[in-house]
Amino acid sequence: MIKNTTAQAHPSLQFVIFIGITIGIIGVGYLAGAAIVIGLYGIDTLLAISKLNFTNPNVANALWIIQILSTTLPIFVASVVFAYFIVKNPKSI
Repeated sequence: MIKNTTAQAHPSLQFVIFIGITIGIIGVGYLAGAAIVIGLYGIDTLLAISKLNFTNPNVANALWIIQILSTTLPIFVASVVFAYFIVKNPKSI
């Protein structure tokens, strides 16, 4: 019989850690997306998004960039980070 040599945290604690990792990565993703939008289209486009002024022609592209970097990618990245650093399943022989 093979015994599990790694100590696992309680599932509710794992869930809280996962939510914290996800929120942190979403925040970092938003900052990266905002930096890219400012670099490509200027601060006026980011301010137009914050004011819900959709008459600027670059707003749609900027929203797409921010959505990808602050929502879509962080969901996948958070699960990989959680699995690699928190769960740490032992490798099978």
